[in-house]
Amino acid sequence: MEYSEQELTPNKIDALTTDELIIKALDYREKLDACCDDLAKLSHHDTLSVRTNNQSKLSRQRELLEANQDTLLIAYWDIVSVLHTRGSETEFQYCKTLVESPLANERILAADILGQLCYQDKDKYYDFVVTKLIKLLDDNDDDVVASAATALGHRVKKDSDFRAIAKLINLANHSNKHIRQSVVFALGGVEHPEAIKTLIKLCDDKDVYIRDWALFSLGSLIETDTAEIRETLKKALMDDDFIVRGEALVGLAQRGDCSIINQLTKELDGEEDLHHVMTACELLADSSLLPHLQKLKKRYEDLDTDYDLTGIDDAIEACSKIK
Repeated sequence: MEYSEQELTPNKIDALTTDELIIKALDYREKLDACCDDLAKLSHHDTLSVRTNNQSKLSRQRELLEANQDTLLIAYWDIVSVLHTRGSETEFQYCKTLVESPLANERILAADILGQLCYQDKDKYYDFVVTKLIKLLDDNDDDVVASAATALGHRVKKDSDFRAIAKLINLANHSNKHIRQSVVFALGGVEHPEAIKTLIKLCDDKDVYIRDWALFSLGSLIETDTAEIRETLKKALMDDDFIVRGEALVGLAQRGDCSIINQLTKELDGEEDLHHVMTACELLADSSLLPHLQKLKKRYEDLDTDYDLTGIDDAIEACSKIK
């Protein structure tokens, strides 16, 4: 089956009516479902393929399906983004119909549009949108729930609207990782104690994406600084994933925690991506880090590599200043 569609350039998308865009978006969602189903079937045959020496063929099929999946997702969100931007009464009326549809894909599309519909004025349609999205959190289709949770992350007034936050918290232990991923995104930046407690729990999730977002939220998106938050961030410094460790380092650096200096020097001597480490060094601005940063910069200059040590000059400048 052919999944990918590349004929819709931005100009062609802009020229389509809202009705045509809705139809096209739903077509993409149907093809995405088919692509995901084929990927699931392929995973089912992975073990058998090892015994039948068919692994190479299946790997090529998987690569093709994943590439098509990415193409379809980009095309789908290109269309949804145009609907966000238009944000007129026409798009709103379509969403009012789609959100009550018996078809899951139509409810998903409604949630995806409502999350950022008329994003220039988030108060417009606010009560209707948040009420409907909260209702979708009880949907019997997991993909609908995930889309609604993500949409609330874009829409909800995080400092005051606890009716949405409470429902999201209740989904934090859901067995479906995609729902948990949407929840951790939606709770990002929420300063409410219960939301923070939920994010702390999600820092131990088995899914690395969820741990990453939970630590990013705790470390960088909120200003609350408690012993429990710091303890959670420090625990994450032992994580196997360098991005997770990096988020923890940035969060602790923002709180001026000098206990991470040894960890920072260790990371600077490693071979992983150092983006978060550079940010943490700049935030902490400790002079003891300066020789390690200068040594790292010289090492890469001597290697004459194309690797971009983004942020190292800013980190060196910050650590050079006498406090």
